[in-house]
Amino acid sequence: MTDKRYQVFISSTYDDLKEERLEVLNSLLEINCIPVGMELFPSSSTEQFDYIKRLIDDSDYYVVIIAGRYGTLAENKRSYTENEFDYALEKKVPILAFIHSQPGSLEAWRVDAEHKKELDDFRTKAKTGRLVKYWTTSTDLAKKVVTALHNAFDKKDRIGWIRADQLNTLRDEYEILTSSKNRAYFAEKLALEKQIVEQKANIAELRIQLRNAKAISHAKGQAHAKEMARLMKDLAGAQKSPASSLAPYKKSKFVSKGEWTNLYQGFGGLDWLVLNVDKQNKRALLIAKDIVETRAYNTGGGETTWAKCSLRKYLNGEEFRKRFSTEEWERISETENANLDNPWYAEGKGGDGTKDKVFLLSIAEAVKYFGGSKVLRNKSLASMYNDSGIDEGNNEKRAVKSRDNGIWWLRSPGNTERTAANVDNDGGISLGGLGILTDGGVRPALWLNL
Repeated sequence: MTDKRYQVFISSTYDDLKEERLEVLNSLLEINCIPVGMELFPSSSTEQFDYIKRLIDDSDYYVVIIAGRYGTLAENKRSYTENEFDYALEKKVPILAFIHSQPGSLEAWRVDAEHKKELDDFRTKAKTGRLVKYWTTSTDLAKKVVTALHNAFDKKDRIGWIRADQLNTLRDEYEILTSSKNRAYFAEKLALEKQIVEQKANIAELRIQLRNAKAISHAKGQAHAKEMARLMKDLAGAQKSPASSLAPYKKSKFVSKGEWTNLYQGFGGLDWLVLNVDKQNKRALLIAKDIVETRAYNTGGGETTWAKCSLRKYLNGEEFRKRFSTEEWERISETENANLDNPWYAEGKGGDGTKDKVFLLSIAEAVKYFGGSKVLRNKSLASMYNDSGIDEGNNEKRAVKSRDNGIWWLRSPGNTERTAANVDNDGGISLGGLGILTDGGVRPALWLNL
């Protein structure tokens, strides 16, 4: 077979994305692509745009990188980057779009405040009708460009480029593969492979049934032992009050380092921080002391809310439930959660309210239980939650970080329905959030019946 190379056109604003473009260009060279783009024509003019059109015509794929600047305007009052995008769209060149997930975190010189509306409209156009990848660093961007291109090679194969001395080889291969004799051979080969796949699937199903049968037999013996242990425990604690099961809990009290003394240990095999005690309804709000695992907010990408995301389904599904015993799971109260819109970003929609056994904290709850202005880094923003009962004194002392000091998810939306709010490594809340396909830390929360 021949070695085919694809030409990839890289489009972006120039000065602010030099480092990112260089990293993408090097990555494309490593996978034997032919990158073309702004390094060939850094200045913009009408004559050069005619040349750019010819390059796009010759390209197999078009990559557009969008960050915080709209770019130099052409005669039609649109940026050259957007004009390139429109031309690739017109010529039906497959477009792969990569948008910065946190433009609010960019340095001032990398942000174009004068053309904010035009940039927002361009972002919306780039997201329409295609799957968009979100990035934060040049390394992250380069990896995602390479991954997206490999998927495009499989799903939208293009003409590409080959060496001239391989043309005869290609013609011979085509004649061999399209002969009637070989078509019959490949049809028979395909049917045989299909039978093999079906047989393997049947064998795998039989193995699963055998494992399940063994597990059921083993589980019956274990269930009997657990029931005996429970009866002995109930007998020993018959004189104790129901609330005594929360023995490690003490009245809210903080030490100088900002750590809790009200730690509830061992429930579901985890350690929990007690955020609140509802004495009237005899229940306590717990959150995992540390990150228990890392997962994407929504594995399917696209636009989503807490009500629809895969992380909510996982936390309330059978797989996560296995962490708890039957008795422990029954003690978790089903909670009605309001899922508010992001108050700083109009596109950050909270979606429908939910009933959850296990959930993530919202932005409002994170501010309420972990502190106000220091968490949000901006007192004018923190003041929006003052009517939620924030104690700007004591609550400021609570440590929002987990022991792992990792990034962890909140259930509230970020700046769009393609992002979700999160707590950063330094303990501050990221209101713009992370892309929902990103792997973030999970610190589950729940209301425990006492």
